Amino acid sequence: MKLHFIEPMYALAVQNIPEDKEWLYEVKFDGYRCLAGRDENGVTLWSRRGNIFTSQFPHIARACERLPADTLLDGEIVAIDKSGRISFNLLQHHRSHVQALPFYAFDVIVCRVKAW
Repeated sequence: MKLHFIEPMYALAVQNIPEDKEWLYEVKFDGYRCLAGRDENGVTLWSRRGNIFTSQFPHIARACERLPADTLLDGEIVAIDKSGRISFNLLQHHRSHVQALPFYAFDVIVCRVKAW
């Protein structure tokens, strides 16, 4: 199966946040939204608008080679500076000064499990 870009969900602006105990909240990363997919042809990284990111982040693509075939993850690429803080400015302009460029996966969009 050949994976393709699927437009990710975006945050929805609201006036008030729910206060019910059943709601969970996640950390807001200041980075590049990224879909990471692996199929029989290899790994592809897409931006949130569907542009190919694979060659810009080869270390993330190599790590995603370990994903099971036919897997598509939604996440964020962030830059971590020397003090351990996330820096969007470093991600955009000074990647050579970045301590780390991790990919935080926060959603599994596709995961095909082969039957026995």
